[in-house]
Amino acid sequence: MNLYSGYYSLVQFCPNPARAEVANIGVIVFCPDAKFLETRLVSGNDRIRRIFGDGFDSNLIDGAKEALQARLIEEKSNFRTLDDLNKFIATRANDIRVTVPRFLKTEDPLQELENLFKEFVGGRSRKLKEKNPVLSQIYQLFCRPSLEGKIETKKKITLPFVEKIIEFPYAYRNGIQNLIQLPEFSLRNDQWYHKAFELAGEGYSIQKVMENGNLARKIIIIPIIEQISGYKKIEKNIHDIFMDHEIEVVESSEVEKYVDRVEAEAH
Repeated sequence: MNLYSGYYSLVQFCPNPARAEVANIGVIVFCPDAKFLETRLVSGNDRIRRIFGDGFDSNLIDGAKEALQARLIEEKSNFRTLDDLNKFIATRANDIRVTVPRFLKTEDPLQELENLFKEFVGGRSRKLKEKNPVLSQIYQLFCRPSLEGKIETKKKITLPFVEKIIEFPYAYRNGIQNLIQLPEFSLRNDQWYHKAFELAGEGYSIQKVMENGNLARKIIIIPIIEQISGYKKIEKNIHDIFMDHEIEVVESSEVEKYVDRVEAEAH
């Protein structure tokens, strides 16, 4: 069998670089000659919890892991040399960091990846779920280091007048409480119509009742709409339903611009 030269890096959670405490949460193996670039990341956050306790946001960590894994998949064809890998590592600026590559030789890069994961990380590796590209973009954008501490995740709100709890993936404050919802709409039947009206009605009710601290609320909807034949007309109808209920709608093409706005306003 061929013996391939390559490199491996550890993926680590490091919330405080000054303390130099880390938890290994994954491995990257890159073998240019075999055109191989793969990563394995741990499924849960038990190792992080054992080392650092419960003072972290699991949802943000999972989002950061997913963003890292997704980016490596998306840019796989651009990795040709060690310099490409080092440039990627240099872009890591949040709590999830990647170590300096170490040299290796292997006959089977995939098996080498599994062995290194078992040796340095352990546990079950996570599989990247296929996700709507807009959702993947949103998760990556909200993992910006500049938003750390400004964004709440999995914010639970009790719907006024009824015992129903609604969970919003993201929330932030800028003088009011902004609650971001990411509903997915299938257009295979007319259920999109009922779903849009239900969410719009709930959002309207939440906006009309201030929270306990007398802070006004605002709902922001980023609709994830199935793109099948004729979807543009239905997309407009969905947008109109929300806007008729005084709810802001962010189109998928405007997501990055919207997150830039959140970055500037959130505190």
